[in-house]
Amino acid sequence: MLAKIAEMEQEDRALAEGLPAVVQAHALELDPRIRYGISAYARDGKPVVFSQGAETFGSRYATPGFSVEARLDDGEM
Repeated sequence: MLAKIAEMEQEDRALAEGLPAVVQAHALELDPRIRYGISAYARDGKPVVFSQGAETFGSRYATPGFSVEARLDDGEM
């Protein structure tokens, strides 16, 4: 995953490099993965949180993304 992050544009890379620190501090049970060329963290093989590169998604800024598997509505990840 770190190699894929290193390939990103500088602005996208800054967000993607911060994601592992957040996951390690708050969700150690998640496993690092590359899904569709995007760095992500998964639970039971399903992506939960991922970095959305601006260039990849045609947006102005890179942002973190969450799948429904994150269960954020339940108050826990």
